[in-house]
Amino acid sequence: MLIKQSIYLKTVFVFFTLKITLLFFCCPLWGLSPPQYSLWRQVNATIGASAFVEIGEMQEMGDGQYEFDIRCRCVAVSSALAAVLVTEYNFGGIELKIHVLNPDGSQAANPLAGRKASSTDEIRGYFEKALAGNKLISRLLDGDNRPFGFAFWVECKPKVVQFWNDNIGDYHGYDTYVAADVFRTVMKTSFETELGDIAVGFTTRPVMVIR
Repeated sequence: MLIKQSIYLKTVFVFFTLKITLLFFCCPLWGLSPPQYSLWRQVNATIGASAFVEIGEMQEMGDGQYEFDIRCRCVAVSSALAAVLVTEYNFGGIELKIHVLNPDGSQAANPLAGRKASSTDEIRGYFEKALAGNKLISRLLDGDNRPFGFAFWVECKPKVVQFWNDNIGDYHGYDTYVAADVFRTVMKTSFETELGDIAVGFTTRPVMVIR
């Protein structure tokens, strides 16, 4: 009897040891929320800060496939957002797709699909439209002409982006970021143009300017 109990306890111990090991290897440090839901919350907190968009609920499609919609209230915004938003992710076999929709619910056409942008100005125009009405965005700034520099910058307001993410390293379970860092994650930062590849930077408006 004692031998059977000992074997049972050892089996339970090994089982929970494996569960805890897999948890820490498969999830980011301190984060227990699945990565696709973390990304959905980041999109909600940033792209969802615009008066022209509505973020849909996450849909589990089966076989590790997840999707959610972003419905825009203006065709110009939906088309631009389709061009500059990262819409496909793969988290170690878990795939996430984001569908940008027009006001009528139809799929928004990506104006850059199958071609290079004609110029930096075209890309900049898409960012201006995609981020229109977003309360976290300050303005777009001209870039520099240095090699490997940024063609232009998206300047975010010095705001904190905070959302619940089952973060065991935080008393309330929240993740907290500067807005620019999250926009840099969910939006594209490099593009091909007919004049060469360009990079787009994200920065935070200074709270205090020291002269």
